[in-house]
Amino acid sequence: MKERIMKLLEENKDYNINLKETIYILSSNKCNNDCIFCTDYNYKNKKKYSPVKSIPKKYYQHRIVFTASEPTMNNNLINLIKEAKVRNYKDIVIITNGRRLSNKNYCEKLIKSGVTEFIVSIHGATPQTHDLITGVKGSWKETICGLNNILLLSKIYTYLNISINVTVTSLNLLEINGIKNFAISLNKINTIVFYGLKPQGKALLNWNKIAVKYTDIMNNLCRDNVWTPQVRVCDIPLCISAKYIPEKNCEFYYNDRKVLKDNKLKKHDPKDIGKIFLKKCNKCIKSNICDGIYIKYLKIFGGKEFNAIR
Repeated sequence: MKERIMKLLEENKDYNINLKETIYILSSNKCNNDCIFCTDYNYKNKKKYSPVKSIPKKYYQHRIVFTASEPTMNNNLINLIKEAKVRNYKDIVIITNGRRLSNKNYCEKLIKSGVTEFIVSIHGATPQTHDLITGVKGSWKETICGLNNILLLSKIYTYLNISINVTVTSLNLLEINGIKNFAISLNKINTIVFYGLKPQGKALLNWNKIAVKYTDIMNNLCRDNVWTPQVRVCDIPLCISAKYIPEKNCEFYYNDRKVLKDNKLKKHDPKDIGKIFLKKCNKCIKSNICDGIYIKYLKIFGGKEFNAIR
């Protein structure tokens, strides 16, 4: 299987994972979805979001990402984007469920204010599955409408990048291959990233019901041997993901990501989100890249599927 995928990627060499320093702005405490895995669930109780002007000047001209909970629910978002543009950020990104982008005029206002990339979250190949996961009937329809608006506007604003995020749970595991092929068929998607589940917020509360094995994720994603350069996985240990796909298509939180939270810039630390390394990980030649395994994951599935890469 991996040999077939490697051959496909060898024919499309123009890809790489952008590891430039990224600043994440927690830009809203509201969301119009109620996702069963929401990692920002606890953040919704907070009243303040992080102002762009709090970022030290030395981080200007890097990549800035507006996230948490749903940025488009912040009525001041356009002003935040304009602040980022004034500070000469090269990439201004919004991670969104896409529902408010179903309003084409609002979508275009975001682009004109400075957005260079939209990352849209899609969690099902069917409306039924997507709406079940988001907890809102009709959310699929609005998300797809928003995605279509971005695609249409990208014909005018040709610099615009469009990506799709998918969080894999037991509810959509059998549909992730379909989501992958749907995203590929759009032709204009820059990256399609499938995330392993993070045990935080509502995902932690629902962990026993929605968590899935990493091996099952990779088996379902790769079952048709269709893989293109823009398709990636994130937060799945290399000793599992690299059995199926090239290492270049595996993302981790090890790169220089910093989050502006409560006006303080903090670097990601795997320990902060409950990750550890097994004893056998000490012999792995990729331990400096991989950022460990969730303790919560190990409690349910054990550690037998993990092996040191030598």
